[in-house]
Amino acid sequence: MGKRIREIRLSKGMTQNDLAFAAHISTSNISDIELGKSKIWLTTFIKIVEALQVAGYNCLRKIGTKIPQTEAGMNALKNAYAQVSEKCVRSGISAP
Repeated sequence: MGKRIREIRLSKGMTQNDLAFAAHISTSNISDIELGKSKIWLTTFIKIVEALQVAGYNCLRKIGTKIPQTEAGMNALKNAYAQVSEKCVRSGISAP
């Protein structure tokens, strides 16, 4: 997931410092996540998704994979993301 976050960050022309500032987390935390040195907490993931202004499921897909081209494939991806969002809400975390 860290590589995907980096890919999105770079596509938006953001530095690690820009993303860290926007997400209210440390630059070293962003670096560690992108390099796979640390696991990402759900709350941190949500902050990053909001700072990148992307749908959370775009960060969850692997680099190089394509967004499903069929309506059924896209619906399956959205349903999986909705389940994660629902769990966030039930846990008292704002959903991405």
